[in-house]
Amino acid sequence: MKKRISFFTFLCILHISLQCYSQNGEYYSTRQVAPKTTIELFDQLKSSVSIAQKADIYFWLSWKYMNVMKMDSAQLYCAKVKEICAPSNYEPGMGKYFLANARISFLLREFSEAQVYFTNALEIINRNNDVLLLGLTHKFMALNYMGLESDHSEFVNSRKHLHIAINYLSR
Repeated sequence: MKKRISFFTFLCILHISLQCYSQNGEYYSTRQVAPKTTIELFDQLKSSVSIAQKADIYFWLSWKYMNVMKMDSAQLYCAKVKEICAPSNYEPGMGKYFLANARISFLLREFSEAQVYFTNALEIINRNNDVLLLGLTHKFMALNYMGLESDHSEFVNSRKHLHIAINYLSR
């Protein structure tokens, strides 16, 4: 049990340090960074025309509401991502939908349901090779494995996904 607690402490410290980690400028010059506030996101939503832009904005709105534990709002914007992407078969948007839904399930402590969503998200995001979303998916998969019924294989899977997340998020 002590090993599990110390590893969980390590995961928490790593989570905080990865958020503060500075990445090289080449990565940000090729990738659009999410706006800082929800007001900016809503302003962008008014001017967005493409499915990709709307899906991206709804995804980040959902993510921001998850960060402040407003699960109803997070689920609403997560559902809007699916509502926009499913009819047009926009695959990157569906990957974002599965990732947002997985994190919502994780935060609601529905670990086995979250695992299914994480697996679907990882499959789609891997095909589209979005480095940031791959890193986030692996990071939260590692945390989700710690919530599942504990045995040695879950601990090993958690470490495996954590190492992959570090690799993607430190680029």
